[in-house]
Parts: sequence; structure tokens; C-alpha cells
Amino acid sequence: MSENQEFSYKKISDLIKDTDGSFFNFDTNNWIRNRKEEIIEPINGEIIGEIPNWISGSFILNGPGTFKVGDVSLNHVFDGMALLHRFHIDNGNVTYQCRFIKSEAYEKVKSENRLAFNEFGTTTISNGSFIQKVRAFFSQNTQASDNTLVTVYPLDSEIYAITETPMIRKFNPKTLETLERYDLNKYTNIIFQPAHPQLYDGNLYQCGLTITSEGSKYNIFCIPQGENKFDNIKMIAKVPARRKFSPGYMHSFGITENYFIIIEQPLSMPAFQMKIATYLKTPFVNAFKWLKDENTYIFLVDRVTGEVKHTFEADGFFYFHTINQYENDGHVVLDLSCYNDADIIKGLMVDNMVKLKKEKIKTNMLNSRVLRFVMPLNVPKEENAEKKNIVTLKGVQAEAFIKSDGTIFVVPEVLCDTPMEFGTIWYDKHLGKYYKYFYGVGYDVHAEYPCTLIKVDVENKTRIIWKEKDAYPSEPLFIPAKDAKSEDDGVVIASITYGESEANRVTLLVLDAKTFTELGRCEFKNLSDPVSKTFHGWFLDERV
Repeated sequence: MSENQEFSYKKISDLIKDTDGSFFNFDTNNWIRNRKEEIIEPINGEIIGEIPNWISGSFILNGPGTFKVGDVSLNHVFDGMALLHRFHIDNGNVTYQCRFIKSEAYEKVKSENRLAFNEFGTTTISNGSFIQKVRAFFSQNTQASDNTLVTVYPLDSEIYAITETPMIRKFNPKTLETLERYDLNKYTNIIFQPAHPQLYDGNLYQCGLTITSEGSKYNIFCIPQGENKFDNIKMIAKVPARRKFSPGYMHSFGITENYFIIIEQPLSMPAFQMKIATYLKTPFVNAFKWLKDENTYIFLVDRVTGEVKHTFEADGFFYFHTINQYENDGHVVLDLSCYNDADIIKGLMVDNMVKLKKEKIKTNMLNSRVLRFVMPLNVPKEENAEKKNIVTLKGVQAEAFIKSDGTIFVVPEVLCDTPMEFGTIWYDKHLGKYYKYFYGVGYDVHAEYPCTLIKVDVENKTRIIWKEKDAYPSEPLFIPAKDAKSEDDGVVIASITYGESEANRVTLLVLDAKTFTELGRCEFKNLSDPVSKTFHGWFLDERV
């Protein structure tokens, strides 16, 4: 236990203990492979076992497809040129295809052999000839990159590729052909957005960053269903950052029945340094600053009025992904994958990934834990209340204490003690609501099986693991059976890439969601080019 001036509590660093984890068994090349050819027409694979014939739809994934185009080399895992993958499942059969998103960033690299925009970890000035570098330095083009490589989200009958810049890209879900580009900055004045909006009640909610002379704000807005959706964007809230010109980096946020949840972690994006990075053509990642002595702030924002109704503090931690959040008996429960620090951001530089594999460098950069924070909405007004745990929700071990200034300090509990990322749930039914199960990717990188799939029961704090030698699964997605009788009545699907000896192979895996055992798979072997590990995806259900 750590001693605070006002109360004792277990620090997050005690919950996420560093190990001597080495990347000896983890093939980092999975993230940084270079594909040249697309597979435009769907191809058939080899079915092993049985793919349930009730599954009908397209599993579409997004991620980096190549880090080398002509003479241009990209320096960060978040910089690879976006490649869409589509597994189409119909009556027990599966086809596969993949195509690059024909963004302006991609087309410029192909046609001019240079970067047109700064990427997350790559600067325009680091590529091309001497004359091209001089032109790039003095260019006033500060438009954000439209290399939308992180995830995909549907809205109405359309689907969009999304990244952390304000650019989103529509594409054809059957052919993967790139369609219209939309710049959300024109509609909302944001310069940065989480790669993960929230699809709730048919509308898409987003929380973008804006920086003006008045300071930094997190702008929460809604992209509604229907025609002219971008012209009808509704601004809901503008939440000031606690550091006026140094907002927190945000890759995702939360939503419940009554609240938006903004998590302001101590990885800051200083506005002045970000502007200098843009002007000097240096990578944005170089401007990020980890404030190791600062706490994390959690804001609960009223979904109707846009007001910050509650503010909580926690130990400083870094996170990419929320898993789920919900309200229950006067509390808000928030589950997310947390790290002790933000080392993973620079650890995902391509050079670092190569060193980790080649030199077997020891690191804790993937050493995350799934933590549950419980935030009480009704604060007791009693003497010496600051010395008591004010969480009264049954079945949880998370705590909360009142500080002398009235701030509520929350202390999480561990839901899964295996390093894990890419947590997913049954979104359509349980997003923002009580739930029992989530699925994710395990990253115990020094273990015999360094990359696994995990099913976690958050009520009983138990887990089931799927593993296979030299296999690297994608983010898993749950597909409910028709008229599902329970939360895990259905299947879990994931794509699998492999180590360097089988880099040109990809598999669609189908697991029974209850038992987490394999039902079947479809193998696509001896492809013309290697297949990289993806970030995120979506299943477009075609069942009536």
C-alpha cells in the first residue's frame, strides 16, 4: 500500500508490475511488413473444420500494409500505408481480398516518391531528394494526412476508414474501392480525433481536439444518421483541458446512458511544440510529453447539457483503448487497458521494433493490464469521509476516496492479470451497458505463446485462452447467434498472421464464444506478398 497524506491506497504501478519481459518469442515483423500487390478479386481458401452456415457477412479489418513505397520509408507503426482486408463469409464459405486506401497521402507517395504530409512518426523532410526536402521545408501546406489506417466504422449503409487526424475516408464494403474523403475540421474545427468514435443508438459520437487562443478543448459532437450527415453535425460539449495549451493524447473515450467519459491522461500534446513540429516538418510523436508526476483526470460529461457533472482523479497511467463503461446503482464503471507509462508510443517506431526482435532487448512497453475504475456519483457528506472507501457497489474491489479539496480519487482493481489489448464486447447490445464478457489479444511477449486470444468473465474474474504456435491473432469480434439466449451465444472471429517463415499466409479463425474452442478456419496460403497484423475492424452482418 502507498501512503498518501489523506489515505492509503494501492498504486497503479503496484497493479501493473514490471517484468523482465523480452521480445524473444514475439515476432515484431508482424507489424511492419511490406506489401506491394493488392488482391482485388476475392480468392477462395481452404476450409478446415466447419464455418457455421448461419454466419453471413463481411469481416473488414484495417491496418498498415507497407512501410516502403519507392524511396520513401515510414518510421512508425502508425504511419504504414492503410490496407483494408475483407473476409466474406457466406453459407460456410470464405473469400479474402485486400486493397490499399487510395488516400492523397498514398497517391502522392506513389506518383511523386515523397510524403506530402507529416505522419505520426515520419516527417516529410526526411524523404526524397535534396530539392524535394528544401521544397517540403518551406511548404506552407499543413493539411493533415488522410492515411486512415486505424479502424473502420459503419454509419447508415456506408462505411468509413478512420485515423487520428480529422480526415475520414468512405469506401465500398464489397470491393474495398476508395470513395469520398471528408475533413471533419471543416465542420467542427478539430485538429485531432480519437481513432475510436462511439456508435450508439445508430449515431456516431466523437470527441475531437481543438486549440484556439482561448486554450485547448475536447469537442464532443454527433454525426447523425441520414442524408447530409456531415452538414448536420451537432456540437454537444466543449470541455476545457486542465492544461490550457497542453491537452492530453486521447485514442478513445467512453459513453453511457447519461454521460460521455473523457479520460485525460498525462501524455500531453503541447500546442506550441505541435505547431513547431508542423512548421519544421518533424514527427508529431517528438512533441509528445509524458508528465510522470501528474494524475489522470476522468470527466463525466452530461450527454444532454454538455456540462462536466463529475471530475475524478487517479494515479497517472497511459491507455489506448476503453473496453466498456456503464452506470450501475449510483456509480459509473469504466474498464480499459492501462500501462504504467507511455513508452509504447516511441517503442512502436519501426527502428525500435526491428531492434526488439533482432537484439532481444528487454522491455515492458506491452505490459498492460485491464483495470476497472468505479466512480461514485453520490458523495457522502459526513465527518472524516475522506478516510473511507465511498464505493458501495457490490461485487467490486475498486475504491474511491474524498480528498481534502473535495476531489474524488479513484483506485482501480485488476480484471485480467495477463497483458492484454484490443478488448471488444457485444457492441450492439452492451455498449454503455452492464456486461459480463469481453474478448481481447494477450501480449505475454516473453511466454512460449506470446500472442493469444482471451475471453474474460468480468463478474467472476476468470479467463479462457486460445493459443497456437507462431500465430498472431487480430482484434477478435463477437457475432451473436440469431435469437441469442445469452451474452456469449455466438462465435468470435479473428484473422491470424504468422511468423516470418509463413509471412505470406493469413487465416480467418472462428471460435465458439461459450467454450472458446475452434469451430473452423479458412486458410489462405502462399499469397504473393506478406500480410501484416491489423489494428481494428468491423463485422457487417448481412443476415436479414
